[in-house]
Amino acid sequence: MKTNITFISASAGSGKTHRITEVIEERLSKGTCRPDGLIATTYTVKAAQELRERVRRSLYNSGHPALAER
Repeated sequence: MKTNITFISASAGSGKTHRITEVIEERLSKGTCRPDGLIATTYTVKAAQELRERVRRSLYNSGHPALAER
């Protein structure tokens, strides 16, 4: 099994959530990552909810509603 780990670290307000959203949407859309094989870690429940919603919205906007629902 191949493991692909991407670590994104930066200071507050630098656009981490935006970049993480892009990476997740791209990999899910291309099929290089499965929704059930994805782990994204944040520091707060609020940040996790925001990331989840941004990824979902991005997938809907890019024409992948089935992935957004998963």
